[in-house]
Amino acid sequence: MKKRKGYSRWIGNFIRFAIVFCIFVFLSTTDKLEFSILKNVLAKPNLFVSATLLIFAGALISVQRWRLLLKVHNVHLGVGSAIKLTFIGQFFSAALPGAVSGDAVKAYYIARDQKQKTALVSTVILDRLIGIYTFVLFATLAVLFTIFCPELLRMQDDLPQQPIIVLFYFIIGLFVLFTSLGIICARKESRVARLLKAILVKLPFHNTFCIVYDAVYEYGHKWKLTLNALFVSLASQIPFYAGMWCLATLLEIKIRTSIVFFLALPACMLINAIPLAPGGIGIGEAGFESIFSLFGSNKGAELAILFHAIYYILSVGVGGMVYLFSNFTVGDKIE
Repeated sequence: MKKRKGYSRWIGNFIRFAIVFCIFVFLSTTDKLEFSILKNVLAKPNLFVSATLLIFAGALISVQRWRLLLKVHNVHLGVGSAIKLTFIGQFFSAALPGAVSGDAVKAYYIARDQKQKTALVSTVILDRLIGIYTFVLFATLAVLFTIFCPELLRMQDDLPQQPIIVLFYFIIGLFVLFTSLGIICARKESRVARLLKAILVKLPFHNTFCIVYDAVYEYGHKWKLTLNALFVSLASQIPFYAGMWCLATLLEIKIRTSIVFFLALPACMLINAIPLAPGGIGIGEAGFESIFSLFGSNKGAELAILFHAIYYILSVGVGGMVYLFSNFTVGDKIE
């Protein structure tokens, strides 16, 4: 049985990376990805370094979001320990694709030797979900700005109007869906909530879905702390967007107006979050290229490559150093 699981894992990883390889071949052969453009990094290293530091700063701020979620269960994790755990998790996600996810490593460390294991594991899952929800929220705000102030977008005749409108509806639909599900889960006693729980039990990976369901209910009753976590998540996006803007400037991406960046980037990051390969490499390049092309830019794939380069620098470089030299033991650091 173990050998079969091992073979299945290897086959699954082979298929995933074969898909990633095919995506890169397609992008390069159709001139949607020009590696020669990346030489701009050597010409303007200050922008790449600035982007790396800003994205790193955003990651550090987001650590506070997880610490707030842990406080619901009266678990007080120090800032240093939370940072170490976060980057150790990123290291495992990047260095051991398909074997151990970073979230699983974080969940193992934080729940080890603790009585409320399931509840603590749920904080890791919910932390990831709030991060995704923040991207959707940012994109929704950008859509609302363009609806009430259409001159901000200044869509021209050469831009494909219909796909952009579809993107608007997609973003708003995601926001309504995520917000509605959160409200329903928070009201566990309602009929709709009980029906949702009955459906989740019958789905594949129902244990994970039920953990998330119970976690949202738990945090729905601690709304002040949950709102603080959401605010921290929004704050962490600011340096991230600034870092991505530095990369766009480095690549000389001509964006008609800054509001486009707040429309395009969240949609790109949602696609990038699809767990096909570590950090979304491959699927991210395809997603960035498709979304940015809607707004008149043909350098979305190159932007994704630079973002993934920073991801690996932080995950494998910083995360690897933390894992090798920190000698981390959670049990000694949780109050």
